[in-house]
Amino acid sequence: MNKILEINSLEVKYMPNNENEKTILENISLNIEKGKIVSIVGESGSGKTMLIKSILKKLPKNIGVEKGEISFLQKNISEETILKHIGLITQNPIESLNPSMKIYKQLEEAINGEITNQAKILIEKLGILNVEEVLNSYSYKLSGGMCQRIIIAMMMLKKPDLLIADEPTTSLDMINQSSIIKELIKLQKELNMSILLVTHDLPLVMEISDYVYVLKEGKIIEEGTPKDIYDNPKHKYTKEFLESIKRKKINKKVEIKKEEVLNVQNLYKDYNNKNILNNISFNLKENEIISIIGESGSGKSTLARIISGIECSKNSFEYYFSNKRTKNMFKDKNYRQKVQIVFQNSFVSVDPRWTVYRILKEPLNNFFDISLEEKELRIKKVLESVELSNIDIHLKATNLSGGQLQRVCLARALLAKPKLLILDEFTASLDIVIRNKILDLVKKLKDKYNFSVIFITHNLDSVIRISDRFYVMKEGKILDEVNEMENLTFRSEYTKFLFESMMTGNPHYKKINS
Repeated sequence: MNKILEINSLEVKYMPNNENEKTILENISLNIEKGKIVSIVGESGSGKTMLIKSILKKLPKNIGVEKGEISFLQKNISEETILKHIGLITQNPIESLNPSMKIYKQLEEAINGEITNQAKILIEKLGILNVEEVLNSYSYKLSGGMCQRIIIAMMMLKKPDLLIADEPTTSLDMINQSSIIKELIKLQKELNMSILLVTHDLPLVMEISDYVYVLKEGKIIEEGTPKDIYDNPKHKYTKEFLESIKRKKINKKVEIKKEEVLNVQNLYKDYNNKNILNNISFNLKENEIISIIGESGSGKSTLARIISGIECSKNSFEYYFSNKRTKNMFKDKNYRQKVQIVFQNSFVSVDPRWTVYRILKEPLNNFFDISLEEKELRIKKVLESVELSNIDIHLKATNLSGGQLQRVCLARALLAKPKLLILDEFTASLDIVIRNKILDLVKKLKDKYNFSVIFITHNLDSVIRISDRFYVMKEGKILDEVNEMENLTFRSEYTKFLFESMMTGNPHYKKINS
């Protein structure tokens, strides 16, 4: 075996002043052969990121390697080896790019040379069609998905011996994810490059991996080929993980006459003379969940901000909300109460200095004239509803996990007693087990509190799990409406392609030829 990376009995501990030591990684042993794709899959907090930092010698000062060794090409790994032979695709692409330097300068710096026409062709294959415009842009002017493509292009052009990919497709829609993974695998085969994929995206892992390690609470609990793990999972957690990728279907429901909560007609929006939304029309009924799915830049989030009242439309947008024709929504306090929105990045949606208690008290202060005792009672009840009854409400937002904080943001929205809840990519950064639990929780809460939901996403699996029906958007237009999963018919080839791009999660029926 030609091992390129080998980790033996690695143990990493959190050591604050040598007191209250906590083991983060315990007895980790794994190896990666030349030209192979090895995946480490696990939920948030399982230790995946600390494993990457251990390999790259980037552990924080109060966290250290207690024992074990990491070798690259049979030598102890060094910083020089890392710089020369290892590439990294990070989870947060915006933080990885320099906002004060144009993209082409950063690419040239990474590859230590000029960008050739061949390099531009590769960049174009990653879904960046206006290559020259993007190369001459700054990262802060690009979407998260576009920045992720830039980072992937940068690493592919660098041509490392080992590419570590940390959640590389989290911010990408399914079609771009599929095309980018195909290009990445093609290059990997051409260069005989090794890839360490670190992710919670189980369908992707099952699709492209040669070997898989399952990580939970800092320990490798199971390992094997994708087929071995899929056919014969041994650990209870692995079985739960695999169960989470089984899809639920949107079934045709018996039509019950319900009140129309929202009716959008002929909505337009422009930015800098560029059309962002074009003749958008759809409706939403009481206690219904509709999803709007589309790729990055399709206009989904702009539509969400207009409906919530944060932005205005081009054509003095008027629509019905609970049978009332509404204009200038954001000036209407009643409207702001009845329409609540939960954003994708929970960590920038709250003040990091605030405690959970203060975050949740804010909507009660804004919309209700009630006693302190009543506020505390409502906070207690809503925390029970979002399954956070044991949380310390005096913790600051920065001390919570992504899944916990997203539930806090959901609780904050529910405390306003909305009639319409807009969820804008609010599960995009969560692992599949937690994501499915939160989506199921939303459905339960929707029935309990009798509100309607608009779910904005680029993930078709989530849409199928949560929706009563859904709309497909591309380039600011609604292309299709899907009401049921049986006997699917599409008006658009794009919608057909979207469904064809879904990874099965079954290694016996791969859609990407790895």
